[in-house]
Amino acid sequence: MQLRLALSEMLDDVTKETVEIQLKTTPVEHRHGTIDDIAQIVAWLSDDSARWVSGQTISASGGCTMY
Repeated sequence: MQLRLALSEMLDDVTKETVEIQLKTTPVEHRHGTIDDIAQIVAWLSDDSARWVSGQTISASGGCTMY
């Protein structure tokens, strides 16, 4: 299975140095998120087990915030 990075044009104006610093300081696995990482969250939110989750902002960032 080939993993694809969940990157977008949002990073086009961010320097490579800044991205590398963010990767090193990302608490979870020091990597960019993958499509599967996001799909897991979407699948859970679509499941009955998430029925009490409403009106929330879900941060799928591995603990990293990019500025």
